[in-house]
Amino acid sequence: MNGDQRVTENELLRYLDKQLSDAETADLQRRLANDESAQRWLAQLLAQEDQLAHALKRTFVPPEKSVAEIEAWFVDDLKEAAPAVPLGQGSRSRRSMLIAGCAVAAALTGVMLVANWVRPKKVAPFFEPRSLAAIYTETVHNGFQPYYLCDDEERFAQTFAKRQGVRLRLAPLPPKRSMAGLSYLGGSSRDATAMLCFVEDRPVVVFVDQAENQRHAVSDVPAGESLFVHESKLGDLVLWEVSPFAQPMMMQFLLVEELVQPSN
Repeated sequence: MNGDQRVTENELLRYLDKQLSDAETADLQRRLANDESAQRWLAQLLAQEDQLAHALKRTFVPPEKSVAEIEAWFVDDLKEAAPAVPLGQGSRSRRSMLIAGCAVAAALTGVMLVANWVRPKKVAPFFEPRSLAAIYTETVHNGFQPYYLCDDEERFAQTFAKRQGVRLRLAPLPPKRSMAGLSYLGGSSRDATAMLCFVEDRPVVVFVDQAENQRHAVSDVPAGESLFVHESKLGDLVLWEVSPFAQPMMMQFLLVEELVQPSN
């Protein structure tokens, strides 16, 4: 791909929702032309949305209103009733609205079994294992900004519990070491969680995933890159630390949270 950044799932969903600027759209279309995997996945998404739109039209077409008016009515109602969506999840709203619209239409016409044939086929997750060193370099190039700061210990533990099935905590750090936040950058699997850190003002990334995904990790370092990839086990988890340091500087401070048993 001539060194271009790969098209991500989030970009494709934002593209479909028309959430990208003109410049971002042009850049995405340029990279999409060289990314056959992303092209196939985009085609699946478009086919899915087309199926949902036609299902809505077949299920409920009022005699005095157009399909566009009904869809707009559904969308407006859902916008008023829907809770705030966290950053990074808003791109899924179009498909959610169409699915909800189909359900409402079925209720209005009394065809409750319509869900059996309206429900679209599940689209396979758009993911390919990537080089951890390449992800590190890309993240640094893009400003090394985490998805969220996650300075709350409970939220920190719950993030790993949800994605890796294990509650983790971060032990107190020595001077000149800090956590910038958490991100979901991929690597060994789509569920891998990345902890962005600074050691002596230099960026460090610790990837955490279930040990069963260890075989998918691409831990090689491209020629000419002054990076190190350190690997270790933590119970049922595997950790990789990518940094310019020859020894691990952050991964040893990630600990499995011990659950405190209530006393009698």
